[in-house]
Order: sequence, then structure tokens, then C-alpha cells
Amino acid sequence: MFSSLLVDQFDSNLLNSLITLIVLSMGYLTIVLLFRGRTLTRKEKIKRRGRILYIAIVLYLILLARIWIEGFGNVLTMFSLVAAGFVVTNKETIMNLVGWMIINWRGVFTEGDYIQIQNYMGYVVSIGPMYFKVYETKRLDQHHATGRTLRIPNGLLINNPILTITPETSLMQYQLTYALAFDGDVAGALTKTQGVIDEIIQNYAQSHPNYNPTALAAKNKIFAKMIDLTPSVTVKISAEKEKFLTILTEFYCYPADFDEIEKAFWAQMLTAGCIQKVG
Repeated sequence: MFSSLLVDQFDSNLLNSLITLIVLSMGYLTIVLLFRGRTLTRKEKIKRRGRILYIAIVLYLILLARIWIEGFGNVLTMFSLVAAGFVVTNKETIMNLVGWMIINWRGVFTEGDYIQIQNYMGYVVSIGPMYFKVYETKRLDQHHATGRTLRIPNGLLINNPILTITPETSLMQYQLTYALAFDGDVAGALTKTQGVIDEIIQNYAQSHPNYNPTALAAKNKIFAKMIDLTPSVTVKISAEKEKFLTILTEFYCYPADFDEIEKAFWAQMLTAGCIQKVG
């Protein structure tokens, strides 16, 4: 008779669990569809869907626990002891799972971002429960892959700073430098260099509608106040070469566009006679 009651209780709990899963799944899909019409970036959409999903999962686990605990109090005690032992012997696994939840819940990064954590740098290909896969790069932008694939444990980001760049939306400051002799025409070099970079960035801004203070402020007011999109050219004493000065050019652009801007800069600098081609 006891076994019959146990089976009946099990069947009842299983049915209630299934009904709860169906109801929460329908609720999740409904909420996702309600937000579907809003104008959001790809990363914002992934972040929002992830948060809704984790809320649904946590709610389901709470309801599931309530359904099953009522009929199996003694079994729960046994599972608690087993769980305590599991935590002690599988610390790294749990850390990776916690890291995975942080990545998705907080939207730390998504597939398609460039990241740097400790000495690892590259393009995020996929994110799994235990690790995330990265195509290693020499620099935090495209066209600089080393050919190596990294599988980095999720737990690594819990206690380490991480640098994240979304190529389509993250503006970065870049520098280009060249050496000039002390007895050279410093004023002329500064004027020509400023003219070259100003022309390049003006053309760049015309082909990128969001490359202006108004568009930046609409997305992030604090960040917009911290940067100046006007290129700057300064001169410094070279720490590496004696009797030489360093002409430093600084500007902002999206990571995916830096290589193109760099090529245009050096080509125009050669044409303007600011630098000489070697060889």
C-alpha cells in the first residue's frame, strides 16, 4: 500500500511539474513577443531574452521544489547531503556554471564581441555552460587572428577584469606615430599631419551617421561627455630615439575601420611629404 501511495504521489508531482513547465514556457514566449517590436541592438535583444529566460528558470525551480518537497521530505534531506558533497568535490564546475550565469544575466559579452581577460584576447565564437570559445587575435579588432582557438573557463571572469568591445557600436581611441628630427620643420609637420587626419575623419564621419556627439549622447550621455571626436596631433620627445621627436596623432573610430583609416593616413602622409618611404 505504501508503494502504491508513493507511485501516486510521484505521478501527481510529475504532472504538476509538466503543467508548470508548459505555463511558464507560454509566459516566456509571450513576453519575448511583446518586446519584439522594439528597436534594440543585437546585443540588447540577446541580453533581454537571457534575463527573461533566467527569471523563468529560477521561478520554475522554485515552483518545482515546492511541488516535490511536500511529498518527499526525507528524500530532500538525503539530496541535501549529496549536494553538499558535490559542491566540495566539484568547485571548478560550479564556478564555471556561475560564470556562465553572470555572462548571460549581466550581458558581460555575447557572441561576436572582442574580449580580453588576463592574457587571453580574441573574438567570441560561442558561450557554453562550462567555457566560452574564442578565436585568438593579436589586437581587439578584426583581421588580426592568430589561427588559434581558445576555450576559456567561464569561472575565470568572476575574479578578473575583462575588456569587451562590440565592433559595430564601440568607439575606441587609436594612435598613429612617426619620428621627426629635432632640426626638422616641427610646425610644418604638425600642420600637415593635422590637415591629413582632419580630412580622413571628416570623410569617415560622413559615411557613418552615428559618428557624431548627438548620436553618441542618445546612446550613452556619460560616454559622450568623456570623449572628443576631433582628432588631435601633438609632439613629444622620443623616449626610444635620441635627437628625435615623436609626432602623435590620436582619433576615435570603430575597431572594424581602423585598418582602413591607418592605410589612408600613411598614404596621404607620403603624398604630403611629411614622411619618406623607405626602400
